[in-house]
Amino acid sequence: MASDVAPVHALWALASTRFLRHLKKLRPQSVTSRIQPGSDVIVCAEMDKQWGYVGAKSRQRWLFYAYDRIRRTVVAHVFGERTLATLERLLSLLSAFEVVVWMTDGWPLYESRLKGMRCTGNSGHYHLFFF
Repeated sequence: MASDVAPVHALWALASTRFLRHLKKLRPQSVTSRIQPGSDVIVCAEMDKQWGYVGAKSRQRWLFYAYDRIRRTVVAHVFGERTLATLERLLSLLSAFEVVVWMTDGWPLYESRLKGMRCTGNSGHYHLFFF
């Protein structure tokens, strides 16, 4: 029985290696093309973050994103550590868009960076599983 499985296992190992190599070459867009910067207004943008880990919880990977509630689409996203630098990268992607109202989860760095912009309460979490 083991001899029947060996060729399948070898084929799977080769195919999965090629598949992973192909995935690593892809460069997904960090900003949506569905909304035109400068011409479309985002009435209500939610900014949130979520994390996962690779191998161990000490190896956290954070996803920061901005979500347009009306269009129900992710406007921009970045991956990185839970730091001001990652938030700055997201905000630089969003700088081309005119946002009327920002909604956040109250993380202090959001509040410090969005000072002077109109912010409202909790962003809610109904859309977290957008993958």
